[in-house]
Amino acid sequence: MSEPMTPWYVSLIIAWLPFAVLIWIGWWCGHQVRRSLTSKDGRPIADVLSEIADELKRQNQNRPV
Repeated sequence: MSEPMTPWYVSLIIAWLPFAVLIWIGWWCGHQVRRSLTSKDGRPIADVLSEIADELKRQNQNRPV
């Protein structure tokens, strides 16, 4: 008894599917990290934190001793 032959494109998809899933997971994780490092208005979190730090420094300089 001979086994039924699968078409070449089916075996190609089955062979490359794990790699495609890994690439997609890597892309998705990168996208989530990029989204989490931006504020609601689209500015990078580093800029927001720098602005807050500058404001705190300014307020501390204007405070009476």
